[in-house]
Amino acid sequence: MLAVAFVVGCGNDGESRRDDGGGGQPAPADAGSGGVGGPTTDAGSGAGGADAGTDRAAVADVAGDAAGDGQLASDGGVDLDGGDGGGDGESGLVIRWSLVYVGSSNMIPCDQAGTTAVELTMTNMSTSAPPVTDVFPCAAGMGRSRALQPGNYDVTAALETAAGRVVSGATGRFAVAPGSLTDTGDLVFEIQSFELSWSLSRGNMAVACDQVGARNVNLITQVAGEPAPTTYLFPCNDGSGTTTAVPVGTYTIQVQLLDGSGQSLSETTPMMFVASATMRAVLPPITFVVR
Repeated sequence: MLAVAFVVGCGNDGESRRDDGGGGQPAPADAGSGGVGGPTTDAGSGAGGADAGTDRAAVADVAGDAAGDGQLASDGGVDLDGGDGGGDGESGLVIRWSLVYVGSSNMIPCDQAGTTAVELTMTNMSTSAPPVTDVFPCAAGMGRSRALQPGNYDVTAALETAAGRVVSGATGRFAVAPGSLTDTGDLVFEIQSFELSWSLSRGNMAVACDQVGARNVNLITQVAGEPAPTTYLFPCNDGSGTTTAVPVGTYTIQVQLLDGSGQSLSETTPMMFVASATMRAVLPPITFVVR
């Protein structure tokens, strides 16, 4: 029996990105979305929602340590349809997934993470055939691959945003037997995101957002390897916020306090911050000094 395992890790340094050559853009952040900020600008956006039947090689680099022992045990050739030989007689893979923040076991929904797709790339190591790729909606929580030739497969599962940004993934090797479906087990994607909190001060006195005409807080991030920054917008009155999922890596961070016209009332000095694969990326508390 072929040994099987998925090794899980967050997308690293912003260099893991699927690009189908399209121009799909992420939806703008909703400033009233309860403190979860989606990107208002996502560098190098690729097209989301690719057809699951396209044959293309993955470009995701998703190696990393797993939560716990990182092992997902699976019996090769599991018949998930309840009959002999895989139900419909086709060979293939079945994958199930869920999402958690790094350092946590609490599951989170795909829309909270800002992730839209799981891309499964399969390379039959028993032949010289090129890799094949299937794409599944993240919210589905599971997917079944196209019909595959029997063999030993290197498999990469990549969790992606609408812009094709890989924020978590896993690699493993699985045996596909004739006429049956191989269950790859329950894959838990670990994701990273930024958490921030803020307060306002004027003349050494705490003030409310409305008192100084502040409307939003703008988080500007740029990770090494990406050509342009990504920004996240939060309502000032919330006092705190959490971004959608981001790749691990070293970031340049700046936070701005904006008025209703988008002009900066106060801002932090740009700083370097490491978003790791082992603990949440919690920024130091911010005090905006307003005149």
